Amino acid sequence: MLPFVDIFGLRLHPYGILIVAGVILGLTWFAAQRGRSPALDFEDRWYWALIYAHILGGVLGGKIGFFIVEWRDFSAPPWDILLYDWNSGWVHWFEVIGAIACGWLCLRLYNRAHRPRRYAPYGDYGAAALALGLWIGRLACLCAGCCHGRPAGLPWAIRFTSPASSVAENMLGIPLHPTQLYEAGTVLVLCLFLMFYMLPRIERGRLARGSAFYGYLILYSAIRFGVEFFRGDDRGRLLWLPDFLSPAQWIALACGLTAGFLFWRQGIVGHPGQRRSIYV
Repeated sequence: MLPFVDIFGLRLHPYGILIVAGVILGLTWFAAQRGRSPALDFEDRWYWALIYAHILGGVLGGKIGFFIVEWRDFSAPPWDILLYDWNSGWVHWFEVIGAIACGWLCLRLYNRAHRPRRYAPYGDYGAAALALGLWIGRLACLCAGCCHGRPAGLPWAIRFTSPASSVAENMLGIPLHPTQLYEAGTVLVLCLFLMFYMLPRIERGRLARGSAFYGYLILYSAIRFGVEFFRGDDRGRLLWLPDFLSPAQWIALACGLTAGFLFWRQGIVGHPGQRRSIYV
């Protein structure tokens, strides 16, 4: 674990560096796909407007989500952690929801002045880019000690010893499930599956446009639901819902079932040689 490193007298936080690296890598990959699919054929200003809308939505969603799940702990105005603390206070599911909402709204503005487009085909490539960035983001969590696991007597369990980490004091030095690596590894597999299996088949018309978008929501929901059982950190509580499942599990359950229903309802497999679309 590396909560911080000192380089030439400058203290750097690997968490922030890796998060930024994940965002840059995801956006770079996404930008490189522009000429490979007619679904990404936008004017320059709208293309980048959609990207920036997703970034803005992710930031706002992550911070708002943190306030929602940790509302009981805010006895004072939460502006410091919501606005100024960029090393904590993030809820990934709300980042995803916020990014989709802002991207969809931006696309609605585009549709008022241009040929109508749907969100799901655009989301195919966005989902793969998100998985790529999330993979690195979970490695950032490992450096900071956040999102850590429960105690485990396993050969691959890891110990956090630094008081500067996000691990609770009573868990320092105790072998824990490396939940950050569990999620990073499975998300990397998901990323490769989207990039090298689903997207090529979508472009060849073997799968409907939107399949990768829904596929990400369904498969990541399953990944997150499972990994949460090994988590040992405080994840707050989601309003009135019972706490035998974590907030992330409730959201994963709702998101996965909704995406699965829409995936089934709107069609999954396209006919060879024919490009079909499933839309949000």
